[in-house]
Amino acid sequence: RSVLRTYVLFASFDPLVVFGNFQNGHVELLGAEGDPDAVNETWTFGQLDEYMLKEHGLEHFFSTYVHQQYKNRVATVVESVAHEFSGAAGHFHLACADFALSNFVDTKVPPRLFLQEMHSESECGAMAGFNDTIKQRQFIMQHAMNTVLKVQKAVLSDRPVFGALNAKFETPNGFYELIHSNQKGASYKIGARRCKDSVDATESDIASYRSYKAEKERAAALAAERGKAASHEMSGSGLATRIKAAWASLKGMLPTDTDQAQDKAHHHHETGLKDLIVRMTKVDGEFWPKLMIKTTPITYTSSTAGSGSVTLSDLRGQLGLNAGTFVKISEDGSCITPLSRFQEQTALLGEDIGLMSSALDKQNRALLDLFLDPPDHATVWSPVRPPAVGDMKDFPPLFCQDWLRQVFLLSRLWEKRAFFFRTIKWEEWYFEHRMIETLGYYGWAKVDSKGEALVALLHEFEPWGNPGDMDETSVMQIGHYLVNRPPPAFTGNKKKLFDHLSAVSESPNNCFTLAHVHPETWSADNPEHCNIIKRRLAEKDGTKWLRKVGNVHIGFGIEPVTELSPYDCDPSISWDERLPNGRLKREKNVLYQQLVDTLKIDGRVTSLRLYAMFASFDPLVVFGNFQNGHLYISGDDRKWYAQNQSETWNMAQLDAYMLKEHGIGDFFASRIFPQYKEILAWSIQSALFKRNPFQGGVGHYDLVCLDLILSEGDYHLYVLEMNSDCHMTGGGAYSRDDAGGDSVPQRKYIWNSVMETVLDVQKQVLSDQSVLDLLDEELKTSDEIYQLFYSNQEGAEVAPALDCAFFQESSQQHQGAPPPMENAAEEKEGEGKSEL
Repeated sequence: RSVLRTYVLFASFDPLVVFGNFQNGHVELLGAEGDPDAVNETWTFGQLDEYMLKEHGLEHFFSTYVHQQYKNRVATVVESVAHEFSGAAGHFHLACADFALSNFVDTKVPPRLFLQEMHSESECGAMAGFNDTIKQRQFIMQHAMNTVLKVQKAVLSDRPVFGALNAKFETPNGFYELIHSNQKGASYKIGARRCKDSVDATESDIASYRSYKAEKERAAALAAERGKAASHEMSGSGLATRIKAAWASLKGMLPTDTDQAQDKAHHHHETGLKDLIVRMTKVDGEFWPKLMIKTTPITYTSSTAGSGSVTLSDLRGQLGLNAGTFVKISEDGSCITPLSRFQEQTALLGEDIGLMSSALDKQNRALLDLFLDPPDHATVWSPVRPPAVGDMKDFPPLFCQDWLRQVFLLSRLWEKRAFFFRTIKWEEWYFEHRMIETLGYYGWAKVDSKGEALVALLHEFEPWGNPGDMDETSVMQIGHYLVNRPPPAFTGNKKKLFDHLSAVSESPNNCFTLAHVHPETWSADNPEHCNIIKRRLAEKDGTKWLRKVGNVHIGFGIEPVTELSPYDCDPSISWDERLPNGRLKREKNVLYQQLVDTLKIDGRVTSLRLYAMFASFDPLVVFGNFQNGHLYISGDDRKWYAQNQSETWNMAQLDAYMLKEHGIGDFFASRIFPQYKEILAWSIQSALFKRNPFQGGVGHYDLVCLDLILSEGDYHLYVLEMNSDCHMTGGGAYSRDDAGGDSVPQRKYIWNSVMETVLDVQKQVLSDQSVLDLLDEELKTSDEIYQLFYSNQEGAEVAPALDCAFFQESSQQHQGAPPPMENAAEEKEGEGKSEL
């Protein structure tokens, strides 16, 4: 026997707003140890679907036979008690609902779903958080409270709850779907009483809200059109002219009646493009795409048309072309790359563009349909999934290989919701265990081999190769795995970050100098810097110095110094010479860095940890995150060391302290956040400065922590280092402390929001849809934890303005310490050298 458990969220009592949730639900298989009511095993609804497909040949069993019945049953109960909640403004609750499914005897007679009982959350079983044996409900209250707070904000400010939902009346993350609302102006109910599987939302409310949304969209579109119009006026080329010129670009490929063209200048048959197709022609045993005209030739002359171009999106609209897929033909004509509707907005009509015929075999059609119209959600389980597309090697040479790898990886977001984990030592420290907790919560399965998984947690990075420098083996991995790996260029080594920022600082025509974002620092690996280190240490001007080994962390490899350490800067010692104990005599990656007098809390030094999430490497999409960040308040015996805490504060606590003690309101927003954005912007710029090391990293992602310090008095923000992994200990079975878990409460569940955003972003970029569609007007995710700082996705570019005024103002406040690279130049001039 089995019991199906789902959840019902009363996000507001007055007005009554109720959501259903099956994503955190499960199937209880009963009959353990001879007890007919004891739970023997639990399944996700995804496992139920797999069983029903295997045993009964029923595809999408949950969505076909269970989903609507479950909503109807809950709606009936809710409507029967809706009148009892009046006056309970600000109240909310999470309940669970248990169902029994009638025995399945005939595929022609759907099973009936019976509601057995509904429980209060306290009676919903052992909802034990990290230690819950039912993985997919471990963090259920996290998403419940996220939804409750958004709904409460809407109803308390008399705004329609529909504004917090998507077009399907779901929360943006797909966990909760609206079942009932009696909010005035936003009422909604399932048509359960009429025994119909339909939605009976109040028409006037829906129309009113859609009108409100349409008005906003219309205003945005009008503003965009005004911008386009201004651009067209400046270029002297309107839409009609651009279309005519675009047709001219096809004249070398298309049959043209020149006599008719001379008689009817600027004329073309608008139906012509509808007849333009790409046909696969077999040549020497291989398929080659060939641009062809089926019937009517297109006539056009460009003698007086002028210059210009037209986007495929404009062209589709002009011709009323609703069907068909534009494709880009490879230079050698050997393959084609389909273009999404989003790409059509920026792609220009040219000789390498064709319109693909709809006459595709079933396999290719399934792949193309997935690319053009993927499911709404990649994080949560989808009750209706795209058909499996098979193995990439089985496809004929129609689509180009890069596109195939990309779309096969996209297909695996739904086909292979599984992870492989290689056991490691020091289990409580590593992010892999945070990933296991998160993916288990989202219903992903653990499998026994890497080949069966989409996410392979190996605790090593070499197998993937470096983006931009991938060998053939690493390239072949693309299309099979989502890869968590440290971003190249600046993570894991303080010296590497220093070198990249220095390179940008040295570039001409650049207002940025290293001293604006980094404490005064010199490299003992650099002979010229060694001269400056010796001079600065000898000056005895009150500056305190630290010696740091760049690739050593967690408080090791760092010490205060007053003189040059033995063997540093000694060119007579080779890099591989060793001491009697086996250690290298002269260490690489050694930095000498000014010890900054940091902001103090009750006399104790402090540092900050904030985050940057690289949700995609190629294209590069980077988000900032301070919501999970914190302030370290040092408890280290080394009074100068700011990165070992006895206490941590969130940013709200820091704001309250700075207002009370220093009279500064909105301290984080006004003093820290602008500098944090600048540091992250210049760090990304430094990584991309000479080449793009992220190119080729399709499906790669990572979360990076920034360790920063804030100077006392003038509150200047400096970055010390950036690292992957970040030692997040969570709070569950792998935590150092099962009872309390991570001592920084606001980061305990950080990987939940990381993977939710990563998977959504990967779905967008792999299907060539805009990442901006995931975000609000402020470029924030729906949970408001992540804000987009950088994107080089074509058509969705976002790059922060690099604020020279910020640095000019900063330099006036910090004239006492010249920028390090300027010092280096002065030192070299004194020696009569000119290489720098």
